Amino acid sequence: MQSLSLRGKPPSQLGAKARGQVGENIAQGDAARDQKRWQDAERSYARALAIDESMAHIWVQLGHALKEQAKLAEAESAYRRGVALAPNSSDGYLQLGHLLKVMGKSGDAEDNYRIACELNPTHPDAANELAALGWPRVSVDRMRKRQPNAKAGVRQVVIEVSDLVDFLQRAAFPTGIQRVQLAISEGITQIADTSEATFATYDYLRNSWYPIERHQIRRIIDLVDEAAILSPEARLTKASRLREQIFSADEFDFQPGSVLVNPGTSWGFLNYFLALRDARNRVGLRYVPFVHDCIPLIYPEYCSDALIGDFISWLSGMLIRADLILVNSENTRIDVAKAAAELKLAPPKCIAVPLNGRFSTSHAGEAERTGALAALRQHNLDVREFVLFVSTIEPRKNHTLAFSTWSKMIKAGQNVPVLVCVGGAGWYNEALHETLKRDSSLAEKVLVLTDIPDQLLRLLYGRCLFTIYPSRYEGWGLPVSESIGYGKVPLVSRVASLPEAGGDLVEYFDLDSAADFQAKLTRLIYDEAYRKEKERKIAQAPNLQSWAEIGRKILDTVGSLDDAAVIRLPPAKMKCGVYHSFARIGAKRIADLRHAAEVYRDGLTWHSPEPFGCWLASSAEIAFSLADEPGNEFHVYLHLMGTNTDNTINICGVPNNGWSMKLAIEHSRPVWARVPIRFSSKPARREVRLRITADKHDDFALHSDGQDRRKAAVGVKGIYVCGTDDAQARLRILEAMSTGDFDGIARHQPNSILI
Repeated sequence: MQSLSLRGKPPSQLGAKARGQVGENIAQGDAARDQKRWQDAERSYARALAIDESMAHIWVQLGHALKEQAKLAEAESAYRRGVALAPNSSDGYLQLGHLLKVMGKSGDAEDNYRIACELNPTHPDAANELAALGWPRVSVDRMRKRQPNAKAGVRQVVIEVSDLVDFLQRAAFPTGIQRVQLAISEGITQIADTSEATFATYDYLRNSWYPIERHQIRRIIDLVDEAAILSPEARLTKASRLREQIFSADEFDFQPGSVLVNPGTSWGFLNYFLALRDARNRVGLRYVPFVHDCIPLIYPEYCSDALIGDFISWLSGMLIRADLILVNSENTRIDVAKAAAELKLAPPKCIAVPLNGRFSTSHAGEAERTGALAALRQHNLDVREFVLFVSTIEPRKNHTLAFSTWSKMIKAGQNVPVLVCVGGAGWYNEALHETLKRDSSLAEKVLVLTDIPDQLLRLLYGRCLFTIYPSRYEGWGLPVSESIGYGKVPLVSRVASLPEAGGDLVEYFDLDSAADFQAKLTRLIYDEAYRKEKERKIAQAPNLQSWAEIGRKILDTVGSLDDAAVIRLPPAKMKCGVYHSFARIGAKRIADLRHAAEVYRDGLTWHSPEPFGCWLASSAEIAFSLADEPGNEFHVYLHLMGTNTDNTINICGVPNNGWSMKLAIEHSRPVWARVPIRFSSKPARREVRLRITADKHDDFALHSDGQDRRKAAVGVKGIYVCGTDDAQARLRILEAMSTGDFDGIARHQPNSILI
């Protein structure tokens, strides 16, 4: 074949000539192209690119020519140049994927096929290649249904799913809040591209956020969908590998003014607000939490002590740091307002986003459906009538009322259907299981199923007579919406948010009347015409939304936030004469809150708070303001704790104010440091910043058989500040130091420290 001469042609003509003749005349031919023709093609493409190397499609064609000559490494380089020049064209990624598959790089090939499928969801080649590489067809189909709908000029919105990622390291089947996060995340991927919404997760070990790519969100969804057909070991391996991939990336690059939306929970991450303060100071990060309920405040008897303390700590911190609060119901909005009033805080704007979402029924593959049907038959639920009760198995959900009513009806000789209780094991449920052990007749009519996949749950909803939900309190009541979505009548207690979730489509009963519950239950069991009429009403009332619609409401609500300048937050104000503890908060109610020093920690070198106080990973700073305190001279008392190593601590003022002090500290012993502070008569700011360093660091792995891999310089237990001339305040701290009892100087009105 004659080579095409390009010499002397202007670049514009060269581009046209290369596109019109070089690419067409040379690259076309019959299936048996000989080596010489591909060599000619390579030379012609190379000559065209030597004149105008910006032609992305010519780089791709060059890649073809090189690949056909088995010059695979050079072909890869050419394809990657084409991809870099046209990152929004699917063809380059598709061709690069083909090459990488030939080279045996299946993982890299998969990533490129995924991107090609995202860029052109209607093109079948990339989807077919993903399926051939082992992607579940339902996952491929779900990705191809994605509908990009980006808005130009919007701020960066980051959806955080930290506790979902953490949850899947321990459990296969998410429930409650984790299910909501999963559904919202999937919904957002369907209606918004990366310019409008991205995803991230928080690493509590490194106090930072890491990006989650769209394909990783889909892998999380797939991991849940496939859990029923994977062995526990295989599922955990996949979950661990995914987590490692996420956290091996660079830290999330928050853009100035970004908005972090957390549709889950974060009170289990005890350094969360420390990291949030740092990000706010660096880039002006805005924070929008989603509050699902205030149950640890309202029904603490149904919660663990650790949860109550952590929730109170999180709630009080959230109320002063959130730029906007999302709640799932008007009832939850009222509960948040009550908590804020008790804390004497004015909460930020609070907007309800109801969780009346319709869970999809199309994600399961044939293996999952077959397994679910087998499980249904295993318990004879394909031939027996049953009532469904979906909830965590714990006292707040009121299984006691259901069990006692079933038992009463059995003893009265009534032929009751089976009660199928589906849910994970919650707190304090031993009495419920003991009831089933003692009452054999009841046990024959009650079936408890835990850790079941969504496909089995769908079959149970489809087969049940109706559902019950006698809960004592809810933030929303997801099983109520879910029951309606499957066209089944829920029998629900008329409390809290449940009327919002059920509207006029459910059967309500008086929570304080067991007789009312039994009467309503009896009618739904035996009056088929009445039950069918209620089902018809549900079928005619399209009250549920897609999770994509719920995701859109979240994004639009967040988009209403005013723009704010990136302003570094001033240090929190310190109240003199009060002991502020760095320990993990253990309050059982808001009224028991004590002054906390969490807000005075600065920087990311603090380990999470513990019952004793807080370890410093390395050099760390304490920052506070004495703007509201009279006088110019103060004493700062630092309550410190040694590690397992004798050490020398250095405390100095920053930045460079010319003083420092050294302190010897014995291993595992508490010690006090008294630091004098003096302001000029007219200081510009009455701010104090102390830096603590240590000569040595203790490796905790040496004392824990390698289980605890932290390293620490020193522990900080508390801080107390008083005026130099306040003799009574100095006497109080000296007495507390001698007795070890700080209660008398630690109690407080909560808002005096939180604002």
